[in-house]
Amino acid sequence: MSKMRIKYIVFVLTLVALLPLIYASNTGAYIFLSDGATHTGAGTGYLNSGWGLPTTASFTNGLDSCLYCHKPYSMGGSASDKSTYLLTGHKNMSRVLDGQSWGMPGVSASSPASDSLSGASLGSDGTYLKLWTQEDYPRMSVDWTNKLVSLGVCVKDASGVVSTGDVPDLNACPTCESPVMGNGAAGYPFNYPDQTSCESAKNPATGKATYKWVAYFNLPIYWIYGGAGLEGGPPMMETGSQSYKCGRCHTTGWTANHTTDDISSKHPQSDFPSVNFKSLTAIGSSTLLLQPSTAGASSTDVSSWDQWGIQCSRCHIATTGANNGHATWPTLSTKGGDINALCMNCHRQESDTAPRVGASTAAATTYTNKQAQPDGFAHHPDGNEFLNSPHAKFTGTWSQMGCPPYAINGYSSITPYAPGAPTDCTVGTMNLDGNTSSMYTSKFAQAAKWELGVSDMAAGSCVTCHDVHKTTNNNTTGMGEGAVVACTDCHSKSSGAVVSPQVAVSKINHPSGKGTPLENASTNPNSACGICHQPPGIKHIWRISTNQNYTTYGDYTHVDPPSSNVNPSNTLPDGSYTGAVWIDVDIACGQCHGGGVSSSDIKTTSTAAISGKSYQVSVANTSGFASGKAITISGAGVAGADFKTVIASVDKTSKIVYLTYATPAVASAASGTTVTVVGNSTANGAPYLTKSQLAALAKGLHGDSNNSCAATLNSDFSIHIPYLTYNGSSYSMDLTSVSGTWNFSVSNYSSVTNSSSYSGCYPATLSSTFELYIPNLMFQGDSLWMDLTSSSTALQGATFSYKSLGAN
Repeated sequence: MSKMRIKYIVFVLTLVALLPLIYASNTGAYIFLSDGATHTGAGTGYLNSGWGLPTTASFTNGLDSCLYCHKPYSMGGSASDKSTYLLTGHKNMSRVLDGQSWGMPGVSASSPASDSLSGASLGSDGTYLKLWTQEDYPRMSVDWTNKLVSLGVCVKDASGVVSTGDVPDLNACPTCESPVMGNGAAGYPFNYPDQTSCESAKNPATGKATYKWVAYFNLPIYWIYGGAGLEGGPPMMETGSQSYKCGRCHTTGWTANHTTDDISSKHPQSDFPSVNFKSLTAIGSSTLLLQPSTAGASSTDVSSWDQWGIQCSRCHIATTGANNGHATWPTLSTKGGDINALCMNCHRQESDTAPRVGASTAAATTYTNKQAQPDGFAHHPDGNEFLNSPHAKFTGTWSQMGCPPYAINGYSSITPYAPGAPTDCTVGTMNLDGNTSSMYTSKFAQAAKWELGVSDMAAGSCVTCHDVHKTTNNNTTGMGEGAVVACTDCHSKSSGAVVSPQVAVSKINHPSGKGTPLENASTNPNSACGICHQPPGIKHIWRISTNQNYTTYGDYTHVDPPSSNVNPSNTLPDGSYTGAVWIDVDIACGQCHGGGVSSSDIKTTSTAAISGKSYQVSVANTSGFASGKAITISGAGVAGADFKTVIASVDKTSKIVYLTYATPAVASAASGTTVTVVGNSTANGAPYLTKSQLAALAKGLHGDSNNSCAATLNSDFSIHIPYLTYNGSSYSMDLTSVSGTWNFSVSNYSSVTNSSSYSGCYPATLSSTFELYIPNLMFQGDSLWMDLTSSSTALQGATFSYKSLGAN
């Protein structure tokens, strides 16, 4: 076990032993205390975090300076050091504009940003030069000292009113962001990037250029969201209403106060006493800037909070009026599921519709929304993915996950706009011995305890793998230590494995070399796991389906606006866990090999006029059309331009393709227009493979995981193919050279087609075009396809020409 892991476990156990068994039932009545850090400006402070550690303790409200004790001993600390949390997205999840410069934590003139952050609008000293406006790509210059920003918006008239119905016409404005692939909640007019494109764009409903550019100069800004730009870009400026209830998760001690409440002592009112946040509206809108958009809140409610960002007391519950301001959680009775319930108050999918519902909702359901989210999942997906994954296989509802100390939703005993600790929760018991009944039906907790030595409290929870006091962002040296367990720590143990399935990275049946998943396997074996099992946008599902008919992303409902278009992912059983979501081979392998049915664009002709609000088009051939795929309809836009959107679903029987979005111009398009689905591109020099080919290759890819029986090449150049028969007998083939053509009669050829009777071993197969595929066989770095195009009974001494994988 690593020293870091031991130190972490010892800290947890020590903390628990010292804490009284207090479980606050209504933390909303208290004031959440601060970590004591002060903002010193970008590229300064402890570890270039932009934060200065407290040098004196404040006892005004109990122990209102967590980092006074929890800092390095060399700097006067007296407790376990947690100061690295200043570099994390938790601390920087929301930040007040205070006249100091802001930037990427850990970046300064002496510690520059990595190449991966080249587009983050960072100055040489680590200061952000610009900010995003919501999720719009134009980056607006910001005056940090005076807390001002210059920007402009595109509106349908000079009044400056912004409406989500003001959709960009992508044909008149090709540089505008697509309304189906961007954030519809931001207000579509923001997707016009500049004055020229705004004033040249046309109103889709009328075809006229009626949009106006409204420039804002020296506009006051108050706070920024964005987790310190941890995904490679600058943080966002909050200019609109909080339709996703950002403050609920981005702050500490958040509540949605009624207009009669006094918010003068809470943030952000206390930071800007001259601003009346009870009446301040979003840019170009009548919506209150701090309207919580929370179930139970009225249109006049406004939200406020005790501390900026997710500070120590948000999770550990350090408040006035309880335990003299010291933490009261975790306690000796806290279980791993309780920790999950705490993390998943925020680390879960959010949307305007599902799954923002009550305590009876199935927590392990993952929702897809590819129109609004390019990665295919609704916002904040990690929590739902984890609960669904082989590491949890959770079968319960949100309130059955565990008992968090502070809940924002999912429990009937708390009020969403005045959250506290729930009383209707189920303690998060996990299966630590392999026998105890639990709603967490995986053996992850058992593996964490037996094979990693993790405590009963942490085993099976998020903190088994993550140290939440450290960042996973590795933009500068010394960062990126938030993940404390790697896949190979459990799944590639040389000895002592009791629970976890074992995979030898050295036996993975995949070409190695630059650009492949095995490129860095010799120095970082865990990298081989992450490339396939954690593809972009999907981080905590892990399981990969080799079923060629399975697709991760479910069909979408054709609705307007598309941002509310959210449906569950497709499922296939994982043993007895019937609701399992998988990563399909197009997502995993298609990163390099393309996948799908074609590497070229697929075109067919519309046979009927496009229906209006039903957003459907009849096509001559549905082959290659699938939900989530980009689609172009020739001549269906304004003035005969092409129209681009996303496929919602496909009815192959009726040959109808449903669209996620369409304009009135699309609805009036005549039959006979060309409908095109964009082809799947390859990467890293990999050959193109269809989804069916990828599915066959993926079976048994791990080599030593007891789910494959690879053909073998021995020292005397004889290939043996398990379970492949010729004239009723299994055989080996002589490979005395690698030239010429391998010929044999196919009249009596047979191959095993039901592999399930051979303990998971997959047979070689003969396709209808007389091409033989031998699973997992590698020859000179390539998998083999062999042409069987002529007829001869000779086998002994036969020669063949081998082809690289995918050559036909």
